[in-house]
Amino acid sequence: MSRLFSRSQDHPKTDACREYRVLCGIEEEFLLINKNGSLVQKADDVMLSAARILQQDTRRLRELRLRIRALDPEPSQAQIEYTTLPSPPTSTQDFVTEGRKLVSDASRAANCLALCQSIHPYESRPHPLAGIHINVSVRKGERLMTPNEQLAVYNHCWNHLPELIAISANSPVIAGNPTGIASNRNAQSRVLRRNPFGTLQIPQKQSQLVQQSYYGRLRYSLKIGSDDTEPLVIMNPEGNRFTDISARGPYTNIDQDRDETPLRNRVEIRIFDVQTSSARLVDLCHLCCGLALNSMSYLQDNIDIEPDPYHDENVDRAIRNGLEATLLGPNGRIKARERVRELSIELTPYLDLMGVRFHTSLPSGKPEISQSSTPILTRKMQVFDELHSEGRFYVMIEKGRKSTATDPRTGQKYQIPQGSRLFGTLQARHHMKLDEGEHGMISSFKEADPAYYLVVRGIPVLLDQEDKIEVAMTKNEYNRRRFFGFF
Repeated sequence: MSRLFSRSQDHPKTDACREYRVLCGIEEEFLLINKNGSLVQKADDVMLSAARILQQDTRRLRELRLRIRALDPEPSQAQIEYTTLPSPPTSTQDFVTEGRKLVSDASRAANCLALCQSIHPYESRPHPLAGIHINVSVRKGERLMTPNEQLAVYNHCWNHLPELIAISANSPVIAGNPTGIASNRNAQSRVLRRNPFGTLQIPQKQSQLVQQSYYGRLRYSLKIGSDDTEPLVIMNPEGNRFTDISARGPYTNIDQDRDETPLRNRVEIRIFDVQTSSARLVDLCHLCCGLALNSMSYLQDNIDIEPDPYHDENVDRAIRNGLEATLLGPNGRIKARERVRELSIELTPYLDLMGVRFHTSLPSGKPEISQSSTPILTRKMQVFDELHSEGRFYVMIEKGRKSTATDPRTGQKYQIPQGSRLFGTLQARHHMKLDEGEHGMISSFKEADPAYYLVVRGIPVLLDQEDKIEVAMTKNEYNRRRFFGFF
């Protein structure tokens, strides 16, 4: 049995793991901002800039081909990610450095900046969200990762998700408000559904009805039988890959992975907030690699990895309170930071086998110096702050004094007399002082000078304290009024 709160000497010996090697791949997402700190829809421009950079530097292209698989788009045009190739843990730092540097260089060439935070402190409401996915796999000699090994890695990491969430939680602010939640990314994400403890499904030679997700709906598929000899790793009956942790590759019931090569067998952990420090990210990778190698000792010694009965409650606690969370266990309660310390000690012999060590305060249970706090507001516009935080973006105002507005598409200027009644959507543009971190990426915001605009038919009208609010609605309220002809 895998005992969550045991000491290192209670674990099986590392000798059984010496023949294994561990590989690690990373998908790291970034938000894109302009020089004033506002989100910009420039992902495609960054892609084009990256292509030009590599066309002009063939040496860099040759080196990157050995480290970086791709730059990939995300649903939001204000977001981009790089994906590394699988690498030994000793190479992870180099791969992260090259990935981050490419994103940063391409962003600057596209006249924007890459932000090393999961949530924009004002403009994520709560989306867009950025995060990190860490993929780990194990191989014994030249043999590919088997379903039994994949299941062991999955279940062992699944048991330790609360500690992984707690040590990486770094997104306490949404829409300018500290929520009291350590990881708002995990709390608000639409694609981090929870997977249960994994099982193996033996191949069926006879026909079988299988329930699976098909274009967002649960449907049945009739399997006639096959010549497959390998069992499948099952995490959820629908084969949904958009989860907090999942086994990936052709030996799973994920439809999209069915035609992949077994070389892609791995376990993907998606719960990590973006870390401003690349060294901190590398330590998180080493922690996951240590868990993967540790799970092989249980498998080799035929010791069952059993599910943590407190898993769901502990995940909730870690998301809410991070390292301050009190985790439940068979031996009583323990602080998450203390559990991280214990886990780091337990995994040290496995890190030694891989030839790596921790380089940050992670093993001592100390959080990264959080850069995700709310920037200091240098000017208050309380009425518009409240509307924005409440999501009441559809607004009618009466102008308190005359002003001028410029159409950004044509440059034409319009005079707006005092007393004019205008209806549009409320938009915040916070001009922020930026803190530059590694590789020219932005690590934090210092101050924010908020400016609010009413966008009327594509023309932004600057608002001020003298403007009188006549109507303010959420999107649902606005749509309801339009539907019934009240507006």
